[in-house]
Amino acid sequence: MIRAFFLLFIISACQSYNSHTGDKAKFAELELEDNANFRAAYKVIQSRCINCHGGTHNAWATYVNSQLWVDKGLIIRGDASGSKLIERTINSGQTNSNMPPGGSPLPNDEYQVLLDWINGL
Repeated sequence: MIRAFFLLFIISACQSYNSHTGDKAKFAELELEDNANFRAAYKVIQSRCINCHGGTHNAWATYVNSQLWVDKGLIIRGDASGSKLIERTINSGQTNSNMPPGGSPLPNDEYQVLLDWINGL
């Protein structure tokens, strides 16, 4: 009886993600900002950035609106060329600063999605 109760307790206490990481944002349904440019940019960031990075970049999955990106200092409204996200995406004159490192740069159409999002804010 105690084993059955313990097993039931363990099963009911399980969750599908680790609440101390960005896993919740990866696996739970997110409510993204209702802005077509942001949604397109988020899709690029999710497929090209978040999947490769661990640690700090796990939080990027939780930045579900433009204001969070601004608040974190990663983008500047209306100024893509001055935004850290873009500076790191393209080689801004620093050795090995291109993303992805050692890989091909973002395709032009995906890069343009990021520019359109930030410059359109």
